[in-house]
Amino acid sequence: MSLRELKQWRLWAQHLTEKATPLQAAGDLCGIQAQYAANAIHALAIRCENADITGLVKSWTLRGTLHLFPEKDLPLYLPEGRCDFFDTPYGQWRYGHGCAVSRERMGFFAQVVEGALSDEPVTRDQLKALCRERGMTAEEEPWVFDGWGGVIRMLAEGGHLCLSAAENRAYIRCPAFSPMPTEQARLELLRRYVTHYGPVSLYDMMYFFRWTQRELKGLLPQLSPKTLTCGGQTYYYLKEPEVLPVLPRCIFLAGFDPLMLGYEKKESPFLPAGHLKKVFNNTGIVFPTLLMDGTVQGKWKEQDKYIALTAFESWNKTQTAAIQKAAKNLWPDKPLKF
Repeated sequence: MSLRELKQWRLWAQHLTEKATPLQAAGDLCGIQAQYAANAIHALAIRCENADITGLVKSWTLRGTLHLFPEKDLPLYLPEGRCDFFDTPYGQWRYGHGCAVSRERMGFFAQVVEGALSDEPVTRDQLKALCRERGMTAEEEPWVFDGWGGVIRMLAEGGHLCLSAAENRAYIRCPAFSPMPTEQARLELLRRYVTHYGPVSLYDMMYFFRWTQRELKGLLPQLSPKTLTCGGQTYYYLKEPEVLPVLPRCIFLAGFDPLMLGYEKKESPFLPAGHLKKVFNNTGIVFPTLLMDGTVQGKWKEQDKYIALTAFESWNKTQTAAIQKAAKNLWPDKPLKF
């Protein structure tokens, strides 16, 4: 298989050339990274037929980061069901690295927060105000509502609450769900990954899930994947297109887009090595990029009155016209600033 064909296949698998519903896209891609809500919404917008996010929630899932995913997929990310919030990965880390709020006090505020949850979103500010009313001090607040998660993340990882997909920094009671065996959950996530990010290498899988090679070699054969080679590398896949799609002239990829996060970044066919640090910065930010004919050639940023573009390479008139056309479909009333 040629490198161009690999790109065409992956764009098809990720719903970038064949549209899906938001529920389907978010489920197929093992969630959409969502610590910046606008990025997740944009990642769905370029893949989906409509903007209906009904049935989607947010929580900390893969790689310990916030993701947008279908509510019905909760068992995949919390396979053992609800647990005590102190036993969650974040809870263990927080109290293993020092916390100025005692377990007794944090547990009290966790009960206050959980008791305030319902099927309607409750904002972070409302929960803070409620905890203050119940005695939270100015010294405790930065720990209880820590910017990295605090009591909210502990409750989310424990299956007690979810973040609202429709409203930023707002929370709902975690819907009821049935636990499932951890290996079964992992196998289903791997099936979705190989299907909708594929063809993928073993190193891509390790990068995406942060699982060991030994763990993957125990799971992968159960899927009976097919293999192909490209550039001397072995790739695995489960589903292939009947006809490879034409490479789109221009796609405005989201920040933290699955096309950038889904593969070992140093081996990504979409991202030239010389542009890697322009997209992945040293603080962990992954910028929104311009994918031109299957290659990242710039980045973009939405401003109040225009879309700012930064070129990594010079664009000819045909490419500029393609950029303008793609932007017009996304932002009909905003001009581009090159």
